[in-house]
Amino acid sequence: MLPALVFLVVFIITLTKAVRGNYSETLCNVACALGIVSSIAGLAVGFFTDMPDVVAILYIGIMIFSFFIKRIARQFDNLYRRQLEEELDRIAQEERRNAYKNEKPPVYTDDTFDDPNLRFNGEYTDVKHK
Repeated sequence: MLPALVFLVVFIITLTKAVRGNYSETLCNVACALGIVSSIAGLAVGFFTDMPDVVAILYIGIMIFSFFIKRIARQFDNLYRRQLEEELDRIAQEERRNAYKNEKPPVYTDDTFDDPNLRFNGEYTDVKHK
């Protein structure tokens, strides 16, 4: 039962790292090897002793999970990266949408000093004052 607990700990560590975006091929390989070895050892011990069928199904489940741990961890890593990209895209869209609010007013230069659109904020009319 101890190898199954070791596999469970490594399995949880692998998945938590993958959920945070740190997919590690080496850690997945270690978890896969531990899962296979622990399930074979558990089934062998169960074969020579009187083991209930539920425990045998548990060891078979461990073997199945150990074969799919790479795929599961890679999927979690892809989900994290996709969520991060969507968040960065949303932030970039917000910055583009709010960019006009942060524009500085136009600066007078020698060429635009007498520009009525610049002086009167685009509301220049040709009306003469009395």
